[in-house]
Amino acid sequence: MSKIDHIEIPIDKIILLDKNPRTVSEEEFQKLCDDIKNDPAFLIQRPPLINKVSGKYYCYAGTQRIKACKSLNYKKIKCFVEENVSSKVQDERMLKDNLHRGAWNTDKLLDLDFEIAELESFGFEDFELGLDIENEPYKPEPNFDDEGIGYKSQYGVIVKCESEKDQESIFNKLREMGYECKIVVT
Repeated sequence: MSKIDHIEIPIDKIILLDKNPRTVSEEEFQKLCDDIKNDPAFLIQRPPLINKVSGKYYCYAGTQRIKACKSLNYKKIKCFVEENVSSKVQDERMLKDNLHRGAWNTDKLLDLDFEIAELESFGFEDFELGLDIENEPYKPEPNFDDEGIGYKSQYGVIVKCESEKDQESIFNKLREMGYECKIVVT
């Protein structure tokens, strides 16, 4: 493992890599800006990840944080900088940086000193707060292979629709029938 520095870099010197498959809506982006504005120390605790190659700084994880700081007119940002990180390692870290693992313990979550409205403003959904059990995502029980190794089987169906209106109609009908659905646009 190479040396990793926690240094401040001028934002205009950072090149954002456009390979992250995670997207944020305008509303989510604004929430990120507000979070950084209201608690700038959090950004220092969770800095973007930078690959330094031939004196240039390439951000491979934390691009939304950098965009938010640009939007807030920051001139510099603290980053973790490592030199010559392989593409495979960058991709792995980028995905892990955007992956949220685990489940919330609702009792402990609600024991924290926050109002429900505050938790919702952080981005929590009602089902995560134990308020909307009917819409809690389906979580299949793990299966086990012959050697006792657990895995989760997941099954799905893709329905091609003629229009956005058809998509909405089919989505609503499936939800009424009790299916967990996600909207996909390709």
